Amino acid sequence: MSTDKELAIRSAEQAKFAKLIEEDFQDRSLSENKIIKAKIIEIIQGKYVIVDVRGKSEPMIPISEFTETELSKLKVGDTIQCYLERIESFRSGEIVISYEKAKSIAAFEKCLEAYKNKEALTAVIKTRIKGGYIASLFQGAISAFLPQSHLCTRPLRGAAVDKLMNVPVLVHVVRADVARGNLSISRKSVLEQDRSAEVAEVIKDLKVGSIVDTVCKTINSWGAFCQYKNSVDILLHVSQM
Repeated sequence: MSTDKELAIRSAEQAKFAKLIEEDFQDRSLSENKIIKAKIIEIIQGKYVIVDVRGKSEPMIPISEFTETELSKLKVGDTIQCYLERIESFRSGEIVISYEKAKSIAAFEKCLEAYKNKEALTAVIKTRIKGGYIASLFQGAISAFLPQSHLCTRPLRGAAVDKLMNVPVLVHVVRADVARGNLSISRKSVLEQDRSAEVAEVIKDLKVGSIVDTVCKTINSWGAFCQYKNSVDILLHVSQM
């Protein structure tokens, strides 16, 4: 008799405990397709970073989603931003999150802000593809398409292009497809902006009647094109030669 009573008491306690746990998880209100905070509780070198997201399980993030620099700075107790893909996976029933996707989303938002404000960003041109190049931004968090025509203000080939590969360059975002998450960037736009500012600064010193030194660049039937301070192109008409 006492055994039945003990079992009944134990069963009631377990049910109460399960209810408390369920209520606790409901209060945590995790939502899929959102960026959440995750606390690192263990780092398994070469395999996973295990985190606590206040859910029913502890998600494991593959080491491959972190750069070497990021891994060298990670430690247990750190809080990182992650993208919650699924609260329960179909295969294992575990929470599925991605650190890499969270970085990509944050980087895309920064690119949209730069596009809106016409601010220059730093990109690294990685590979050549048909019609242009693929460049990475924000330490590889996101990639963008750099059309061949937007690489420079003049056509570049061979060694001139090679010098721009895998080195930081300044670019403008010139197109942003929010629905597809695609970006197009332009180095040419930054160069033109810099040139316009440089030309404006040089022109301030020019006055009608001034005598200036120029370098003749081309000569044709109607005159000569000269360059002043490597910035301003000046036409010298044949009637004035």
